[in-house]
Amino acid sequence: MGSQKFLQHKTVIPNCIRIEGGFFEDQRGCFQKVFSPEIGDGLPEQMVVREMFWSESTSGVIRGMHFQLPPAAVRKIVWVSSGSVSDVVLDLRRGSPTYGKAITFELNCSSGAVYIPIGCAHGFEVLSQSAIVNYAQDRGFDPICDSGIKWNSFGYRWAATKPIISARDQELTPLESFETPFVFQEI
Repeated sequence: MGSQKFLQHKTVIPNCIRIEGGFFEDQRGCFQKVFSPEIGDGLPEQMVVREMFWSESTSGVIRGMHFQLPPAAVRKIVWVSSGSVSDVVLDLRRGSPTYGKAITFELNCSSGAVYIPIGCAHGFEVLSQSAIVNYAQDRGFDPICDSGIKWNSFGYRWAATKPIISARDQELTPLESFETPFVFQEI
C-alpha cells in the first residue's frame, strides 16, 4: 500500500476534487486507503478529519442535497465501500463560475473518493441493490446549522422514476429560494 500512487483530479466545480488510487484487490477481497497525509496535502485546503459516519441505503434512494451553514460549514470526503451511487455536488458559492451547477460521479468501492469544499451541497442516488456511503468531515454535525437544497429544484436529472426520499429532504428549500451565505474564494 505504501507505494500506491494517489491521483487528484480537478473538476468543473472549483476546489471540488476527485481522488483516485489506494484500492487493492486480490483473492481475499479488497482493501482501500481513503485518507492519509499524502492525500490531504494535495487538497485545496487543509483537511483535518473530526467526524466520520456512513449510511446504508437501498436501490432508488436519493439522499440530499445536504450541507451545514456557517459558522459550522464543513468540508467532506465521500466514498463508497459497498454498492454503487451517483454522487452529486451542487455549487452554492456566490461569485463561483459554477454557482447553481451540479456535477456527478459514479462511486463504488474501487472508484476513489470526492473532496467537497465548503459551500457545496452533497447528495447521492443509489444505483445498485444497496450501497454504503461513507463521509469524513472536518467538523462535527451541528443540528442548528444543518441545511439543504431540495433534491429536484436545481435541474439535475435523477435516474429513479419513483425515488425514495425522506420527509426531511422533501421539505428542503428549493435552489431558487435559497439565499446563500457562501462566497466563492479562489484557492
